[in-house]
Amino acid sequence: MKKILFCGIIAAIITTLFAGCKKDKTLSHTNVSEVKTLYAPADNKFLKLDPGTATLVFEWEQAKAEDNGLLLYEVAFIKEGGDFAKALYTLPSDQNGLKNTLTMT
Repeated sequence: MKKILFCGIIAAIITTLFAGCKKDKTLSHTNVSEVKTLYAPADNKFLKLDPGTATLVFEWEQAKAEDNGLLLYEVAFIKEGGDFAKALYTLPSDQNGLKNTLTMT
């Protein structure tokens, strides 16, 4: 009797393992809104970079994730008309990419 009960329990466990939830291998909710507004520095502003005292702050509108998830920002510097895939220099925004500001010193 114990052997039959044991075999039944093992069969139920195996059936549960194979018939369990299927893994969703695709993420269908990864859309992120674009950043439309740059708050600082102002357009066409002349910036003199002085290594001794220079602090330059970039600030932009926050993007929104479709699933309300966490967004990480990275600022990319390119030549005018360049390709962001071939950026000259990239770095994360303040607090390791969490903030919508970048303070360069």
